[in-house]
Amino acid sequence: MPARSRCNDSRPGLLRATCITAVASILMFAARVPVHARAAQTVPDLISGTWSGRIGPTAQPNFAVTLDLRLDGTTIRGTLSTGDGDGEVRSGRYDPESGVLHIEIARAGEASVSLVLDGVAVQGIATGRVTRGPSSGTFVLTRNGAPPTEPGVASLDRTQLRAAFEELNGNIAKAAGLVPADRFAWRPVDTVRSFGQIVGHVADAYHYYCGRAAGRPVQWSDAIAQGPIDKAAVIAQLNEAAAQCSAAFDAGNAGPLVVNYGHANLHYGNLVTYLRLLGLIPPTTG
Repeated sequence: MPARSRCNDSRPGLLRATCITAVASILMFAARVPVHARAAQTVPDLISGTWSGRIGPTAQPNFAVTLDLRLDGTTIRGTLSTGDGDGEVRSGRYDPESGVLHIEIARAGEASVSLVLDGVAVQGIATGRVTRGPSSGTFVLTRNGAPPTEPGVASLDRTQLRAAFEELNGNIAKAAGLVPADRFAWRPVDTVRSFGQIVGHVADAYHYYCGRAAGRPVQWSDAIAQGPIDKAAVIAQLNEAAAQCSAAFDAGNAGPLVVNYGHANLHYGNLVTYLRLLGLIPPTTG
């Protein structure tokens, strides 16, 4: 994402400091995905290998990490390497039916796990939300040596990714619907976006990433997030942008769609926090 688009985090230095302590967890693609269309397919091993990339407190993460992972049935094993120390997988699992991946990594000699990443992996790219306590950010990882299209990945993962996006976007829309119109401009502190600006920022990202996925030379714009924060208008713009994303799943480039999912997942986490501060129950609670 262009540098002028900054993800919502009131303490941008915390996550980087946490990364230096090298205690990590990865949860990719936490979505309940229908599997009836894939029942007869053999799911390839999309996990084993060396994953390298960056994590950090914004949509442009800047702390380099490497994960060496191997899949044994549904169990994940492996290690984490950074420039400041190494860690090991203490527990991990992968569900090939839903695509859910969960890995807990602790720094050598330490027992606690404090960093969680959750998002989606498609065609050798993994991206999503990284969380430590109350703070969150983004991760983007690439599996080294992954071919452009692995056997069975294009159709299998596109189906999973579409289902995950639709569920996530539905939760974002529900969250927006829960907040009264006169609270759409509310923010917990002056240094972060308002609730309505976060929803608008997600819609702006939909236009950018899904436009790119469809092959259009779209440039980043903050038009919705920086425009009038009217509840009805912002929700309508979110729905319009989401429809463009849904169309891009038919034949678009999967890479930007993966990043779009991870970015939206990050900001849904922000919205959940805002809802709770407003005394409202998030759509995914209960």
